[in-house]
Amino acid sequence: MESQNGAAPRLIDALDRIYAGKEVFFHFVKTVGDLMCGLKFLTMDESVEDALRFMEEHQVRHIPIVEVEELTREDTRAGRQAEPRSLVGILSQRDLARFLSKTVGTLVETDEDARSPKTPLGSLVTRNPKTVAEATPILEAIQLFLSEKIDCLPVVRGEKPVGILTTTDVIRCFVRLQIIRKARGYSRSEPGKLRAIDLLTAQSNAPKPTEELIDSLFGTVGDVMRMAVVTLTTKDSIRKAIELMKKHSFRHLPVVEGKILKGIVSDRDVLRHLPPLPRSAPGAKREGGEFRERLFYLEEGDDGLLDESVATVMTSQVVTVEPGTSIYEVAELFCSKNFSSVPVVATKGGSSVVGILTHTDFLTAIVVLARLSGGSQAP
Repeated sequence: MESQNGAAPRLIDALDRIYAGKEVFFHFVKTVGDLMCGLKFLTMDESVEDALRFMEEHQVRHIPIVEVEELTREDTRAGRQAEPRSLVGILSQRDLARFLSKTVGTLVETDEDARSPKTPLGSLVTRNPKTVAEATPILEAIQLFLSEKIDCLPVVRGEKPVGILTTTDVIRCFVRLQIIRKARGYSRSEPGKLRAIDLLTAQSNAPKPTEELIDSLFGTVGDVMRMAVVTLTTKDSIRKAIELMKKHSFRHLPVVEGKILKGIVSDRDVLRHLPPLPRSAPGAKREGGEFRERLFYLEEGDDGLLDESVATVMTSQVVTVEPGTSIYEVAELFCSKNFSSVPVVATKGGSSVVGILTHTDFLTAIVVLARLSGGSQAP
């Protein structure tokens, strides 16, 4: 990343801005390289049980699968670790949920079930995923998350994978920088709160102060949440849940009786309930996005499972927030608990659903703020 005068930015410059209560994210975070995490990976020869351990150990939902360089005997004797040479693809929790039978490890486990955790990852990986470079503008990467409806982007240097960027990385950095800024006691020189209508009808097209925009438009859950909530009832079938998820590209659906929240069902909940995806399924080659569109494929004779109630797969103990909850509090919840959505209820301790907040809503808000403030390379 570079400062506005072309020189490399200095830590003291960022600290000075934070100390002054000024916005830092759009000022200093320019490219994917500023936020990406170092590469932790597995290879095609490692197994499903290796992937499950990896996800549990690192608390991640996506694993880059790579080909590594060949080591000489001297390298091996010296204890040198093989470096990644090229990216094969990405393995996600969803891939594993649809691959493993729900009877694995139970008394009704079959011989095939018992063998499945030993399956090499090469047969499961989603190949040809979207990638970015270290120099890719961060807002371009965010737009890619939104348009492709994905949660992670491998970072490559040529063909070599060098890191990974996730939606959680973006949200964590943005929100924590704002928390530090607000802790300095920043307050607007003029009282009052900007309204969306004020921005739309403003006579001047000049960018607004970013701090003022953030404090006005990014303060509470109610500022960012999606109010048009698509819901299910406890009497609805898994089939209907799948139809709604595919139609709207949703991953989470609140389950209600009237407007009272009874649970939430995710695509992972549904996938874990279905039998393993047959190798003959359309899109099972896992090239590009084809497999994502076929996650819910069932062979003839298995579709009776879809007539069961969503109540059989939903999560009943649901964490909720209110419209007045601080957006920063929810972001910390997302990052610490690895959540990607949370239902919004009318009052504290209440159960009437009035909205839902997801990673997508956070990222959309960041893009809007960048556009309104003239932030770094806003599209």
